[in-house]
Amino acid sequence: MADTPTPNLQVHPILANLKPSDSVIELSGYIGSANSEDRVRLYHSLHDLSHYIEFDKGQVLSSSPAPRRLAPHNGVTLWVKSSAPIRWVREFKTARQLARQVVSMANIPGSQAPGVS
Repeated sequence: MADTPTPNLQVHPILANLKPSDSVIELSGYIGSANSEDRVRLYHSLHDLSHYIEFDKGQVLSSSPAPRRLAPHNGVTLWVKSSAPIRWVREFKTARQLARQVVSMANIPGSQAPGVS
Protein backbone atom coordinates (compact mmCIF):
# COMPACT_ATOMS: atom_id res chain seq x y z
CA MET A 1 0.00 0.00 0.00
CA ALA A 2 1.43 3.35 -1.03
CA ASP A 3 2.02 6.02 1.56
CA THR A 4 -0.75 8.57 1.53
CA PRO A 5 0.55 12.13 1.77
CA THR A 6 -0.33 13.88 4.98
CA PRO A 7 -2.68 16.81 4.30
CA ASN A 8 -1.32 20.24 5.09
CA LEU A 9 -3.82 21.25 7.76
CA GLN A 10 -3.18 24.68 9.21
CA VAL A 11 -5.13 26.70 11.72
CA HIS A 12 -6.90 29.62 10.07
CA PRO A 13 -4.83 32.79 10.78
CA ILE A 14 -7.76 34.59 12.41
CA LEU A 15 -8.59 31.64 14.65
CA ALA A 16 -4.92 31.32 15.62
CA ASN A 17 -5.23 34.59 17.56
CA LEU A 18 -8.57 33.81 19.21
CA LYS A 19 -9.26 31.72 22.30
CA PRO A 20 -12.47 29.72 22.75
CA SER A 21 -13.37 32.01 25.65
CA ASP A 22 -13.07 35.18 23.52
CA SER A 23 -16.32 36.87 22.66
CA VAL A 24 -15.70 39.11 19.67
CA ILE A 25 -17.41 41.51 17.31
CA GLU A 26 -16.35 42.11 13.73
CA LEU A 27 -15.81 45.72 12.64
CA SER A 28 -14.90 46.77 9.10
CA GLY A 29 -13.75 50.11 7.78
CA TYR A 30 -10.70 52.28 7.35
CA ILE A 31 -8.08 52.98 10.00
CA GLY A 32 -7.25 56.66 10.48
CA SER A 33 -5.00 58.63 12.81
CA ALA A 34 -6.12 58.46 16.42
CA ASN A 35 -5.31 60.93 19.20
CA SER A 36 -2.73 58.54 20.67
CA GLU A 37 -0.62 55.63 19.44
CA ASP A 38 -2.38 53.12 21.69
CA ARG A 39 -5.80 53.84 20.14
CA VAL A 40 -7.48 52.71 16.91
CA ARG A 41 -9.74 55.09 14.98
CA LEU A 42 -11.98 53.28 12.50
CA TYR A 43 -13.97 55.15 9.85
CA HIS A 44 -16.93 53.43 8.22
CA SER A 45 -16.47 55.38 4.99
CA LEU A 46 -13.81 57.36 3.17
CA HIS A 47 -16.54 59.70 1.94
CA ASP A 48 -17.73 60.94 5.36
CA LEU A 49 -15.05 61.51 7.97
CA SER A 50 -17.44 63.21 10.39
CA HIS A 51 -18.06 60.03 12.34
CA TYR A 52 -15.87 57.21 13.55
CA ILE A 53 -15.32 54.83 16.42
CA GLU A 54 -12.24 54.70 18.60
CA PHE A 55 -10.94 52.10 21.05
CA ASP A 56 -7.72 50.74 22.59
CA LYS A 57 -5.43 48.73 20.29
CA GLY A 58 -5.16 46.09 23.01
CA GLN A 59 -8.83 45.24 22.43
CA VAL A 60 -8.10 44.03 18.86
CA LEU A 61 -7.68 40.26 18.74
CA SER A 62 -7.11 39.90 15.01
CA SER A 63 -7.30 41.73 11.69
CA SER A 64 -7.46 40.99 7.98
CA PRO A 65 -8.26 42.80 4.74
CA ALA A 66 -11.98 43.61 4.58
CA PRO A 67 -14.19 42.13 1.87
CA ARG A 68 -14.63 44.59 -1.01
CA ARG A 69 -18.41 44.66 -0.44
CA LEU A 70 -17.84 46.10 3.05
CA ALA A 71 -14.85 48.35 2.45
CA PRO A 72 -14.12 48.61 -1.28
CA HIS A 73 -11.02 50.80 -0.95
CA ASN A 74 -8.59 48.44 0.82
CA GLY A 75 -10.31 48.52 4.18
CA VAL A 76 -9.69 46.29 7.15
CA THR A 77 -11.79 43.95 9.26
CA LEU A 78 -10.97 43.90 12.96
CA TRP A 79 -12.09 41.32 15.50
CA VAL A 80 -12.50 43.25 18.74
CA LYS A 81 -13.31 42.00 22.23
CA SER A 82 -17.05 42.42 22.72
CA SER A 83 -16.38 43.92 26.15
CA ALA A 84 -14.18 46.69 24.69
CA PRO A 85 -15.21 50.23 25.60
CA ILE A 86 -15.81 51.99 22.27
CA ARG A 87 -16.08 55.73 21.77
CA TRP A 88 -18.45 56.64 18.94
CA VAL A 89 -17.91 60.16 17.62
CA ARG A 90 -20.09 62.21 15.32
CA GLU A 91 -18.63 65.64 14.57
CA PHE A 92 -20.57 68.61 13.26
CA LYS A 93 -18.89 71.59 11.60
CA THR A 94 -21.45 74.06 12.86
CA ALA A 95 -24.14 74.32 15.51
CA ARG A 96 -26.64 74.65 12.66
CA GLN A 97 -25.71 71.19 11.34
CA LEU A 98 -26.14 69.75 14.81
CA ALA A 99 -29.53 71.45 15.20
CA ARG A 100 -30.70 69.98 11.86
CA GLN A 101 -29.62 66.52 13.00
CA VAL A 102 -31.45 66.90 16.31
CA VAL A 103 -34.63 67.97 14.52
CA SER A 104 -34.42 65.09 12.03
CA MET A 105 -33.88 62.57 14.83
CA ALA A 106 -36.82 64.00 16.78
CA ASN A 107 -39.05 63.19 13.80
CA ILE A 108 -38.19 59.48 13.87
CA PRO A 109 -40.62 57.50 16.06
CA GLY A 110 -38.85 55.87 18.98
CA SER A 111 -35.64 57.87 18.65
CA GLN A 112 -34.28 60.48 20.97
CA ALA A 113 -31.84 63.08 19.77
CA PRO A 114 -28.73 63.78 21.85
CA GLY A 115 -29.33 66.35 24.57
CA VAL A 116 -33.10 66.06 24.27
CA SER A 117 -35.00 64.65 27.22
